[in-house]
Amino acid sequence: MSPPPRLLVLLPVLLLGACGRSEGPSVVLITVDTLRSDHLATYGYWRMTSPNIDALADRGVLFETSYSQTNSTNPSHTTLFTGRHVRAHGVADNLTAFDCREIRTLAERFQEAGYRTGAVVSAAHLNGAHSGLDRGFDDFVDVQARHGASEPDYVEWTRPAAEAVSAAKSWIRVHGTRPYFLWLHLFDTHLPYVPEEEFERLFVERLAGRVDLMKKLHRKQIAPERIFQQNPDLAPMERVLFQAVHDHEIPADALIYNGVGWTEEEIETLTALYDSEIAQVDHALGELIDALDWDGGRPLVVLTGDHGEAFGKGGIYFDHRGIFEPSVRVPLIIAWENVADAGRRISEPVQAIDVAPTILELAGLGIPDDLPGQSLAGVVAGTDLPIPRPIFIEHANRSAVAMVDGRWKLILSLLSDSKSDDDLVYRHEALALYNLEIDPSESTDLSESEPIRLSRMVNATLSWLAANAERERVATELTPEVRERLAALGYLE
Repeated sequence: MSPPPRLLVLLPVLLLGACGRSEGPSVVLITVDTLRSDHLATYGYWRMTSPNIDALADRGVLFETSYSQTNSTNPSHTTLFTGRHVRAHGVADNLTAFDCREIRTLAERFQEAGYRTGAVVSAAHLNGAHSGLDRGFDDFVDVQARHGASEPDYVEWTRPAAEAVSAAKSWIRVHGTRPYFLWLHLFDTHLPYVPEEEFERLFVERLAGRVDLMKKLHRKQIAPERIFQQNPDLAPMERVLFQAVHDHEIPADALIYNGVGWTEEEIETLTALYDSEIAQVDHALGELIDALDWDGGRPLVVLTGDHGEAFGKGGIYFDHRGIFEPSVRVPLIIAWENVADAGRRISEPVQAIDVAPTILELAGLGIPDDLPGQSLAGVVAGTDLPIPRPIFIEHANRSAVAMVDGRWKLILSLLSDSKSDDDLVYRHEALALYNLEIDPSESTDLSESEPIRLSRMVNATLSWLAANAERERVATELTPEVRERLAALGYLE
């Protein structure tokens, strides 16, 4: 009796795994920080930002609707490496290290299977000791301060994509003679959107308005004091912005919420700079993709993002607060020699908790029974489609939760016990229901016109919150505003 088609595709891995635990494919997991899928050409974007990522998609399977489980770097990466929701792994911000010994990471599982494991990260808050994600890695290349900086600095404490890819290629040259698991993290697409000149010229004709000043300040070509002297009537928020950009700090909270009143031309320029950063990352990734041994090494390459970027949604700039679509929709591409019908596009929604079980099954390591996500190995094999099920997304500061069910999306506000200052906690509307099929921009709240659907999704979300115990106290209680809205609609007494 012949094995079914899916087994035929996966059989080489299973047989190799039976002969020796470390004889599966080498695996390269690429995570690009702050990468919106809808700004990649292969996802339909109008600018040609990503020729190398597009070519990678042509080698494999592209998932058109892929969600991050949260909207912040460390919590999202911890989800990718553990296959667990934020509530389960306990990392709810960029300040908390993953320390749950009961949960094993992808790197630990590959190391136990005899793989050589390595990581190259590009932002200091993902450094091994800080994030706790170095467990299971034989080699973990942290980010070191460039010029001896001791304070957080978005230039001093980050690594450019070209440098990170060079380090990854060097690691593969040394360790690539045996199966390996490599994690490469790239950060260029994060704020403050200051690409190298050759990539800036791709999409930016001129730097409009205050964006030109921001670039000069960021590159220390002009001092903020000089701007203040020449422009005594600057608004207070503009002064804060210019000083923050010069000092390589995160812009003040009021700036994130459009405190300087960006003009349409300035927003278009900032968006073009972000796209230029994507092109810069894509160029570097092309060097890595070309260096992989596609013929003899059979590498399994998975590319995804940790979260997106708001670019005005909810009045948010320079950030990804909120759990609207722009902040939580990310690319997911799986490329491998055993992909059936390379270049396929899958429209069914998938999520970050699916990545770990998928990688483990494709590598022949087996899937732990307690992982909540589904393996997409059958999708890669061409025999299955993702099983429809609700997707739950948690705001990293614990102030909101979203449920995506088909074309419908519910957002509920929660009482937050975030460690962040109250000023830094993004507040969603108390309760909102969107039809993403006809309203992808989430601009029309249908919670009052869809009472039956609202009731079902609210109950499902509350049941999920109650059923998923957290490692530490995580907000599950509805805000007074949500309770008032639900009571007015007849759902609460």
